[in-house]
Amino acid sequence: MYQYQVKRLILPSSLFVCGFIIFLCGLVRTFHIGEKMPTNDIEKKNIQAYNEYVEWWIGFPLMVNALLGIVAVLYEKPLVFKIAVFSIAVCFVLSIFSLMLDAGELAWLSLNVHHMKFLKMEGFVCKDSYRMRDGVYNFTVCECKLSKKTGLTSVYLTWTSCKLLMAQYYVYFIIVFFTSCCCGLCLFTIAYFVLELKPISQIKNANAGSVDETPLNDDFDNLHGSHVTS
Repeated sequence: MYQYQVKRLILPSSLFVCGFIIFLCGLVRTFHIGEKMPTNDIEKKNIQAYNEYVEWWIGFPLMVNALLGIVAVLYEKPLVFKIAVFSIAVCFVLSIFSLMLDAGELAWLSLNVHHMKFLKMEGFVCKDSYRMRDGVYNFTVCECKLSKKTGLTSVYLTWTSCKLLMAQYYVYFIIVFFTSCCCGLCLFTIAYFVLELKPISQIKNANAGSVDETPLNDDFDNLHGSHVTS
């Protein structure tokens, strides 16, 4: 019985883990947890300007609703199962929407990262460069330079540092991957909970006396006997 219950907890527990990872990526991106992202003031403003905080309004609801699903499995209450199905369905819609937003950002970052790798293969050296904006303050750009004096000698990849570009790329890659996993887990969890609702409801109704409690093997014996008699 214990092993059976553990198997039933796999889907909601996996959904909770995915939601937690997405939420953790939001902490890394916004608050630079573990110094995974650059911490100078200009780049913080850059991140805030492009940050839509998708990780907050996706990761946190996923964790809460996954916990609700875990409670539904542990206590086997039909009402809790129904609430969990509805809430996880809402999370599925939100995950699809956030996936569309993050996938677009990941595509832009991926294009710049692949461009950087291609330039390095061609002999360019990519490093941070500082420029003046309107003669007021310096800002950082990721610049790839070629040592040759002829031809194309300098390429600006993005208006941010090379380190921040790579950090954002990996963070968005993780977010998009686990958001995709959440979409699949939401569907599987909803389908599983719907299948669980019927037998649980039958058990509750049987306790209330509204369902025929005759053992199934007795019904089979009676059916078998009537067939032989005829």
